[in-house]
Amino acid sequence: MRTSPIARAFVLALWASAGCSSESSGVADLGQCSASQMACEGGCADVGSDPNNCGACGNVCPAGQVCSSGECKLSCGPGQTACGASCVDLQSDVANCGACGTACPDGNVCSMGKCALTCQMGLSNCNGACANLASDPANCGQCGMACPMGNVCSNGQCALTCQAGLSDCNKICVNELSDVANCGMCGNACPMGQLCSNGACAVSCEMGLTICNGACTNLQTDVANCGMCGTVCPPGNLCSNGQCALSCQQGLTDCNGLCVNTQT
Repeated sequence: MRTSPIARAFVLALWASAGCSSESSGVADLGQCSASQMACEGGCADVGSDPNNCGACGNVCPAGQVCSSGECKLSCGPGQTACGASCVDLQSDVANCGACGTACPDGNVCSMGKCALTCQMGLSNCNGACANLASDPANCGQCGMACPMGNVCSNGQCALTCQAGLSDCNKICVNELSDVANCGMCGNACPMGQLCSNGACAVSCEMGLTICNGACTNLQTDVANCGMCGTVCPPGNLCSNGQCALSCQQGLTDCNGLCVNTQT
């Protein structure tokens, strides 16, 4: 949860008017907490996964429940694993990287479940976690932009369902032809330094494909990079010969949301 400067000033004013300070109350200094944390008694807390501050400071989950996406639940949500009483993403959590309790060294990030100095190509460093801004519902389009409950992140925008040509991999919309974390099929991650080219992990892109933000894409058919990198087609549209359209051009066939020439 992102705390605005106005909200911070308001809370500090309340403490001051009551004759309190962050030091005397045990509440963390608001300015010291990261964008994904809140200042709670005892320190900065991630209200999305902290069972002692689940959804809000002081909201303690009952025994046997975990804190998942800011709500006390009996089990974790899609893409998360219960580590103690907290739900975490083992692919990006620096305190639980690849497995519960595996913490990355200071200065490292957790990229695809492995500690590294930098994020893998195509991923962005969001407060120490490597995220795909095109598909991460917790960082959709930009770091800290969380989608509402029940939504997915499709091409950097929150939506109820994935856009044509994308697959729902555990509530994350991905292009299995180019996604390094889901190359060819959900959960098939490419090794560090490799790209996903036409659904297969490779050192470089195949002929006819272009690297767009670390992913091998076909500018003629990719709805997320139609005609040029970063040109996203509107929902319901296809990318046909490098142009966004409601249907494929003559001579092309709609193959799961992609306009292709089945002869070539």
